Amino acid sequence: MKKTEKYICIFCVVLGFAVAYVIGYRYGKGDDNSNVRLKDEVSSDMPYISEEITLGQDSTKDVSSSNIVLKEDAKMVLETCFEENEFEIETNELNLPIELIGFDREKVIQYLEDNGDFFVNDEEELINIMLVSFAEDRVVIRKNVRQGAVIIYPNGESERYNYYIGFNEDKVVVYKKDKETVFVETGITYDMVDRETREDIEEGVWIENINTLYRYLESITS
Repeated sequence: MKKTEKYICIFCVVLGFAVAYVIGYRYGKGDDNSNVRLKDEVSSDMPYISEEITLGQDSTKDVSSSNIVLKEDAKMVLETCFEENEFEIETNELNLPIELIGFDREKVIQYLEDNGDFFVNDEEELINIMLVSFAEDRVVIRKNVRQGAVIIYPNGESERYNYYIGFNEDKVVVYKKDKETVFVETGITYDMVDRETREDIEEGVWIENINTLYRYLESITS
């Protein structure tokens, strides 16, 4: 008798699962699944999202920005980042160069690649220049530079210098690259150096680094 009751219990349990499955299937099939959406359907609602967006690109970029050109009264913000201190950035707002009026984003980038030296002064050596942001009334350009006077030779080669040697009241004085700030007063007088050295110092002698400076001062007094 006990054995028969056991079989009956097992049968009831199995039957219960079967009934639950059938009821769930019927109700589930009849439900409105309008909130369930496929990936393609979601993408079709967001046409401004592109699968081509990669790291480093501006995901908020308007697809119509290629039609934007710089207006005549647009402003240019020039950011200067120094190699000696990458966290130091100087910002200047300037009038837009007339050559850039009417340029779109791609033409501005090409102009920077071809004319980067236009944006640096005599005390800077250009490392890199880039377009940071672009709008019809404002463009932001950033240049990365190393400081130091740059001497350009006839063959197009250049060197960067940080010290300048000249005479000041018959004494040899070492200035910083601005040729005004005194770096060191040497104590070497006009009469202590030979004629050729005097002529060089009268014209001004550029020195690249501190080691070259010390060697030069030792050479003119030996």
